[in-house]
Amino acid sequence: MKSYQTFLKATALSACVALPNIAFADVASGISYNSSVDCDSNKATPDEKGVIYGTDDTSRQWLNIYEASGSGTKPVFLYAHANGGSACNVNNPMKATITAENYTIVSWESHSALSTSAETQDAWADAELVMAYLRANAAHFNLDMSNIIVAGRSRGSGASWKLAHSDSSVRGIYMPQALPDPFWESLSIWDPATDVTVDSKPIYMPYKPSTPDITGDIHDPRRGLDIVDRYAALGLGHKASVDMGVAEDALFDYFPTFLESLDTTTPVLSFSDDFSDGQLDPSYTAYGNDAWEDRNFSVLENADSSVSTFLVNGDINASDYTVSARLKTRNQRNAGAKNWEGARLVARISDSTNYYEAYLKTDGQLLVKSIVNGSANTLLNISVGLDPLIWHDLAIKVQGSQIEIILNNAPIAVINNTDHSSGQAGVKSNFCECRFDDLVISP
Repeated sequence: MKSYQTFLKATALSACVALPNIAFADVASGISYNSSVDCDSNKATPDEKGVIYGTDDTSRQWLNIYEASGSGTKPVFLYAHANGGSACNVNNPMKATITAENYTIVSWESHSALSTSAETQDAWADAELVMAYLRANAAHFNLDMSNIIVAGRSRGSGASWKLAHSDSSVRGIYMPQALPDPFWESLSIWDPATDVTVDSKPIYMPYKPSTPDITGDIHDPRRGLDIVDRYAALGLGHKASVDMGVAEDALFDYFPTFLESLDTTTPVLSFSDDFSDGQLDPSYTAYGNDAWEDRNFSVLENADSSVSTFLVNGDINASDYTVSARLKTRNQRNAGAKNWEGARLVARISDSTNYYEAYLKTDGQLLVKSIVNGSANTLLNISVGLDPLIWHDLAIKVQGSQIEIILNNAPIAVINNTDHSSGQAGVKSNFCECRFDDLVISP
């Protein structure tokens, strides 16, 4: 196997023309299956196959799960196949190599072949849907969504390229036969190198051809070396590498060594957002709907009062932390009895039916509830004499079985409850137009 790495070019890469807005379909809800998926017997057997992750075209938007053995949550090897195959294109040696490193393979489908710019943009949008779906169903599939390797062969490298360089939960990028020539034909539409930023994660690109600048094979290692140059130009040359002359049956053999070079430990739970930049961090998970992009006055707002919806962040396996935010209810629900009890703080949320929540009622009461499988149990109901229509600072500190509630920087109560041992944290808009600011999750 020949190793080749280049240094910084004298000339800078040119900027590309911005792509048109991608139309995102909706994330599927719950666990349902494309019953027509039947993987060939010569491929690895999925633990779950044909799982539908989107609602735009269920014959296109499905994925397979190949679980790593053992208990507990597993990091994710998010894989996109080469042109003309399907999400079933995971062979037994590849599965054995990846799962032996304790990674669960999620092999996802979009357009099975990418031959037009529109199909490529669909695939980019589908990759985002896959991530949103996996975050929403991480508990079902036992996934650690804070530790992801984005992988894609040939077509799959282009399909997942933008996600690989934009999502904060990505820890590394593994792409055999990366970025074949057709992806580079119209640099005024898309130049893959410009997606590489100072935040891009380590990348490894093995190629079958033994030299760059080849003819007769669209998988030219030169394209990988162009990416290495881009990393080097950003001062990240040590994070990008290309190998050439790799045998077909060895394209995934370097994965264990690649992992050894990465910091794949679960990060310390720490997150903050003051909602001043007009952009939602891609690491958020939304339950209910995704109307959270509606921002006014540099705060987070959910303007749809007809739904109950959550926006959460952090490690789903985290147990002990403090979550705090400023919050207020701006308008009452538009269905049923009017009330002003919509803006809520949540902790240890594993899905939309299991979590702790705290909020102010219109009669000046502070409530803390445990929701288990959708059923609520009141843990605290205390008079504080505050109006939910004005801004207040609310915090929930969870440590073991103890839940401490802090309101406007004053300790209110400590509750003992063991319903929920771990989960993410964030905010909930319960049938209201609610506003939130200064969300902080800290160890």
